[in-house]
Amino acid sequence: IMIYYYKRFDFNFKSFFIMVGISAGIILFIYPGLVKYLPKVAEYSGAFGLAVVFIALIAIVIWAVNNNKKLASIISMSIFLIIVGYSTYTMIFIRSNMDPIIDENNPETVEKFLSYLNREQYGDHSITDRAKVWRESPNGKNYKSAGEYFWKYQIDKMYIRYFLWQFAGMDDNERDVDPRQFLAIPLILGIIGLAWQFKHDKKHALAVLGLFFMTGLAIVLYLNQPDPQPRERDYSYVGSFFAFSIWVGLGYAGIMEFVFGSFKKKKEDKTQSPILGVVVFVVLLLLGPVMVLAKNYETHKRTGRYVAWDYSYNMLNSCEPNAILITNGDNDTFPLWYLQEVDSIRRDVRVVNLSLLNTGWYIRQLRDLEPKVDVRISDDEIDQLGLIPWESKKVSLEVPRSYGEAQAREFKSKFQSQDISVPNKITFRVDPALKARGVGALRIQDYMVLRILSANKWKKPVYFAVTVARSNMLTEFQQFMRMDGLAYKIVPFKNWKISPDRLERNLIDIYKYRGLQDSTVYYDRNIQGLLQNYRTAFLQVAEYYARENDIQKLQYLMEEMEKRVPGSVIEWTNPYLRLIRDSYSIAIDTSYANEVLTRDYNERDLMTIGENLYRLSQLDGAEKIFTRLYESNPENIQALSILINVLERNQKYEAGVKFLEDWIDRNPRDSQAQIKLSIFKSKI
Repeated sequence: IMIYYYKRFDFNFKSFFIMVGISAGIILFIYPGLVKYLPKVAEYSGAFGLAVVFIALIAIVIWAVNNNKKLASIISMSIFLIIVGYSTYTMIFIRSNMDPIIDENNPETVEKFLSYLNREQYGDHSITDRAKVWRESPNGKNYKSAGEYFWKYQIDKMYIRYFLWQFAGMDDNERDVDPRQFLAIPLILGIIGLAWQFKHDKKHALAVLGLFFMTGLAIVLYLNQPDPQPRERDYSYVGSFFAFSIWVGLGYAGIMEFVFGSFKKKKEDKTQSPILGVVVFVVLLLLGPVMVLAKNYETHKRTGRYVAWDYSYNMLNSCEPNAILITNGDNDTFPLWYLQEVDSIRRDVRVVNLSLLNTGWYIRQLRDLEPKVDVRISDDEIDQLGLIPWESKKVSLEVPRSYGEAQAREFKSKFQSQDISVPNKITFRVDPALKARGVGALRIQDYMVLRILSANKWKKPVYFAVTVARSNMLTEFQQFMRMDGLAYKIVPFKNWKISPDRLERNLIDIYKYRGLQDSTVYYDRNIQGLLQNYRTAFLQVAEYYARENDIQKLQYLMEEMEKRVPGSVIEWTNPYLRLIRDSYSIAIDTSYANEVLTRDYNERDLMTIGENLYRLSQLDGAEKIFTRLYESNPENIQALSILINVLERNQKYEAGVKFLEDWIDRNPRDSQAQIKLSIFKSKI
């Protein structure tokens, strides 16, 4: 509109503000006007009403063009093209009526279609009340006021940071700005281009500025985002980045104009040559787009990266036949659906998405479409679902006798020392997931999980994907989950952490790990964090064999883990897992403790390694770690206590006497240490 205005009218404040008012009116006419209310025509008059509107609009376009009515033809043709573009949404309506297996929102009636277009399932959100959003944000307490929240979070973190990622640079952790990546050269060029355009062409510079603002900061104002967001939102402002890129290009033009302008002023100087301009152009080319391409190429190429496909394959194949697999959100659901519907892999597994489980249409599809999920719920009950008032209480699920006996046999076969009785039910406490004004409530998703478990009666195996946040699992119910790989199976025994044979078979024989051994493939921090779940599973099996003192099998598993998910490619992003790995390495070869002790581990880390070795009865390794801990800090009574227990179990009484006497010299009133010293001396 601004470009049209500058082309047709001379600038003055009166006409400019009229143009601003007209443009605001046009925006409101398109949204919410056409976008939200045009489908209402279909709601009240059906397809016939839409056809009449469409035919009438075509007639106006033809009349305006034939009679050379330029403004009318522009307006009518613009509306016509908007409607043509908008009409592509009818694909959703048509496809939904064919009842595909993935039919989100089920928009096959006009009413449901309008609800889908208007995103009614997501509820309303204030775009003006920043104080309300600040107070209700989970991280709102980090800010002193709504103003600070607006500036530090919504503007600085959620726009300026993203903007500087594009034109200054991003750090290696892909979280903060680091100008060293691009040397801020694109940013500088863009600022030069902005100044150059405002100097030479204020009108069109203002139009680009309008584009920059409306697709950037105006979106920040409109969205009024709460803190935190589920993912980085830089893609929301790509229009703004495009607008600034126009100025980056004009920055080149400005610099080249300055360089060649200098030649013209000095054309009488025969020593001047256009070669300098060519050199400047090439240097700017190398410092601008070529450098940005080079810096971003490795992080943006996808050659050899199979994580999404393989992770989904492995998750589906963690499940027993005809299982129900409960997932969390987009990233652990859509790839699974792709494998099932496109590649026909494990279509017997019913994926149940917790986020969608809050909606009535999804519950109906789970109930009615194959493979069906037994939820024992009627349409009337579904229509009445909402937050369920709830106080903490015990919930029980009956366990059929035959199923309990079969599970008990499997449990006992690997854990002989366990005194397992066949359960007739499992009982766990369910706490309210939400609390408002002292009143507790369950979300629909929590209530529906309980309904599924109750109605299923253990007929189908039920799993939670490892990607489901603990906060989205019924807290005390987690005691009844067994890791089978990338999914936790619900079992009728507490603390049945793994089935070692099943988990090992999945990890070694079933799972795919393509590309994880290739150091030329780039894996960002999120993916590297996701891949730690493989290591967690390997270490769970390793713990079982460490307890069994089967060092040969322990070594085999550690080698297989490193072969499939090598540390040289996939960083150990979880410090605790790295400590557990080191403890198992010491259990395999106690001399490895010497290498661990030379690393930059603090006292707390070494305590973790030592305690894990002691818990697994790997006493030689534990002795080395706790000896070093006590020698480096003679006040560490916890390290001394475990060291004395280790020496006693190893019958190394002379060494124990030495440490106890050293302690008593500095703590003569420690009667417990004196008693222990007497016991050790009596056994020498």
